[in-house]
Amino acid sequence: MLIVAAAHGQAPIDHTLVRDVATSVVPAVVEAVKPGLLAQFTGDDVGLLWLTDQTRTADVKAALLANAAAAGVGTVLAGADLGALYPEPATDPRTPDLIIETQPGVIYSDSVKLAEHAASATTTRRSRCSSPTPAARPWSRTPSIHAGSPPPSSAP
Repeated sequence: MLIVAAAHGQAPIDHTLVRDVATSVVPAVVEAVKPGLLAQFTGDDVGLLWLTDQTRTADVKAALLANAAAAGVGTVLAGADLGALYPEPATDPRTPDLIIETQPGVIYSDSVKLAEHAASATTTRRSRCSSPTPAARPWSRTPSIHAGSPPPSSAP
């Protein structure tokens, strides 16, 4: 028997941290770098950005970080940081060029939300895995689960 339990709670627990950021804010920051640069923005408690010109990824990351307070940006994953978790955007169009991990409580929304499910937070990307077997010593480990990584298969 193998038990996998994913951490998936609603965030923020402290409702005083909730801050709805209009879905137009991030696109405006990107378009200020170069008009027509944003191919797609999908926002919720995370921001996914696809660009029309991937050579401008570093410029967009810098602009997002420069406007972090207004845009609710905590961390921006791009380049090697993004490639460590997901397939390379240059060769896999399903992977966004940049991922915004928002500040705690930020939700990209044009309506009022009280909570979201923290999909990209480090604490949400971790799972508990245990294998109770009467003949073996008990064990459990908490690995980071990333897209494309193989599941844990044996005890440490």
